Amino acid sequence: MSNIDLFDEYTAAIFAELYEHFPLRRSIASEAIIGLALDPADPPPRVPHELRVYEATVEWLAGSGFIALSGNGHQGDATLTLRGLEVMKVVPASVRDHNSLGDSLVSAVRSGGAAAGKELVAFGLTQAFRLMGQGVL
Repeated sequence: MSNIDLFDEYTAAIFAELYEHFPLRRSIASEAIIGLALDPADPPPRVPHELRVYEATVEWLAGSGFIALSGNGHQGDATLTLRGLEVMKVVPASVRDHNSLGDSLVSAVRSGGAAAGKELVAFGLTQAFRLMGQGVL
């Protein structure tokens, strides 16, 4: 899988977990979200590529203001920020039942629909950047 595909998949899983439990903080430790854990005995060159992409995804989501982290960064707890919550409240035109992006994402992730989750993440981030450009977020 390409880095962007992994990013979209991991972002969908993180957003779904945080949206479903908002406003409570939830663990976004890699083993909780993608089933991979860092072995402290592994030197950096031996860290799996997927885990490095996951860590970079969490750092990017936090640095871009979509999630707030506490504890040990990507191994700690997180919650959606106002910006992240606003993105999850967007209703895609393609969703006939008019569920929010967050509700649709939770359903897609639960049903194993990785492709649908990736499309929803791409839509949500596009909307977020559009709103940020307009000074709304």
